[in-house]
Amino acid sequence: MTLILNILDNKNGAWRLFTDGAEKVHEFAMIQGEENVLAELDNFLKQVNFELKTLKALGLSIKEASLTQVKVIVTIINTLGWQLNIPVAASFYLNSPVKEINQQLLASLKNKHEFTSIIPEYSREAEITISQKTQNFEIEL
Repeated sequence: MTLILNILDNKNGAWRLFTDGAEKVHEFAMIQGEENVLAELDNFLKQVNFELKTLKALGLSIKEASLTQVKVIVTIINTLGWQLNIPVAASFYLNSPVKEINQQLLASLKNKHEFTSIIPEYSREAEITISQKTQNFEIEL
């Protein structure tokens, strides 16, 4: 049994559970400024009456996301994989259909037997900007 998290863009994600040829899907909206990936996973597992401890592998695919989202989501997947001691795999920024990406992830996970962490990848330079907020104080020199 393999669980894959698909991040489609900055606002949409889906958890997919693959068990004995069947696929169960839980699509959700990603809320900006609030990390709801784990809460959605909890909701999904309750809906399908599935326990994390029975997982054999964990996958992640990201089609589009901000640098912060990539870092947070990779950390979540790595932590789950490490805690469950299961293999993890990821694909970043592929333009292929989700079904094809998931098949590639499932194939790569079949050959893995232990946890090794995912290294995050980012497709463009980080956008670091100066805050536009005005300060409520002055520093005296």
